Amino acid sequence: MSTSTKVAAIVIAAVIVTAVAVIYIQSVTVHNVGTIRSVGVDIFTDATFTTQLKNINWGIMSPGDTKGVSAYLYNPGNVPIFCYFNTTNWSPIIAQQYIVPSWDYGNQTLNAGGNMHVNIYLYINASLVPSVGIANFTYDMTIYGQALS
Repeated sequence: MSTSTKVAAIVIAAVIVTAVAVIYIQSVTVHNVGTIRSVGVDIFTDATFTTQLKNINWGIMSPGDTKGVSAYLYNPGNVPIFCYFNTTNWSPIIAQQYIVPSWDYGNQTLNAGGNMHVNIYLYINASLVPSVGIANFTYDMTIYGQALS
């Protein structure tokens, strides 16, 4: 068999294999849809959710005093959440032994897109005496939203 005949045979074989492959290859496209879990929490000073609560100035307080601030939690996510808070960056550090932040959240579920009114409180322990050395204080309160699913 000559070289040109071998080349022709290979070309014909390649054309047949390609034609057969074209005949037997199919495709199907599968459309995918999903939702990414989004967890979030915001806090506002007003019921219209226009002003975010960025800081609280408790003013002048005395030992034994409790003050409260009204706020509104909002869940911008797409899953129900449970909220909680933590305090950090106390100054002076000893202040966290005498100053007690709390809220009336009540461990309720905050549904996706939902909101609720809460009160944030600050109590100054009655046992705080001037010799402790707390004249002014600062701390950070971080509010967390944890998915319930």
